[in-house]
Amino acid sequence: MLSKNDSVNRIVECGVMAAARLPNAKMAVDTTLALLKGGVSVIEFSMTMPDALEAIRRVATEVGDKVLLGVGTVLDAETARAAILTGAQFIVSPTINHGVIEIAHRYGKPVIPGALTPNEILLAYEQGAAMVKVFPAGNLGPSYIRAVLAPLGHIPLLADGGVTLENAKEFILAGAVALGVGRHLVDYKAAEAGEYGKLTELARRFVAAVREARSQRALGQNNAAALT
Repeated sequence: MLSKNDSVNRIVECGVMAAARLPNAKMAVDTTLALLKGGVSVIEFSMTMPDALEAIRRVATEVGDKVLLGVGTVLDAETARAAILTGAQFIVSPTINHGVIEIAHRYGKPVIPGALTPNEILLAYEQGAAMVKVFPAGNLGPSYIRAVLAPLGHIPLLADGGVTLENAKEFILAGAVALGVGRHLVDYKAAEAGEYGKLTELARRFVAAVREARSQRALGQNNAAALT
């Protein structure tokens, strides 16, 4: 069983967390395997799915520890506990809910609450968030991440909501430690049509964007250090 820190490290290392909202649980395993093939090894199934817990159970059983499996859109402690007992290894919420955070801590799982304002982001982190999901990040853009990190640079931020291939690199350059990507990565229409190769290619492109941005950022930091 992964420790909380191990799970967080896997999210950061991958850099892309797939947020899946599939029409049914039958598509969960094939979707997960397609994303894995493209390099995305972190996926959360949203509780807005009609049978999200069954999707989690199937992936946990059939894919195992090849993927870091989570649950998203968790609004209460009862749902968080049910998902953890089913196999979820991390919890994602669109808001700050103390009960959800408490349950995640009780079971030793990382929790990623959603927040938007600097006050909310700090509150989520002080309540024990492993990282904070800035949501909806796409509405404000990468410059907002950069502005928030100026005074709150000690808080790891995950950009989520409106993240696309066009802006993924910019969010990482702005300082996000990882990206949460929904329909722009987990194309359920392609999955329904059995076009899983499309998901694999999208995964590869998102992972490549994150790696390129990280390399560019590291190069910029090294150049800045050389000038001091």
